[in-house]
Amino acid sequence: MFALGLGLLAVMFIGWFRRRHWREPAGPLNLDVDRSFRMGMIWFIFSEVMFFAAFFGALFYARTRLGALDRR
Repeated sequence: MFALGLGLLAVMFIGWFRRRHWREPAGPLNLDVDRSFRMGMIWFIFSEVMFFAAFFGALFYARTRLGALDRR
């Protein structure tokens, strides 16, 4: 099963790189597409930072505030 998944992953990578290489000689991406890719990556990184801040903030709250209730 692992070998089947690894083979499928290899086929997908080869297909992606082949299409990417075929598309590249046609010219670089225009400015709007480049800006869209960059903004998408910025929003993704921002959302990850906010997710981990919320997660560790909740963990900190649970350990400090709720832990203080146990000591009473």
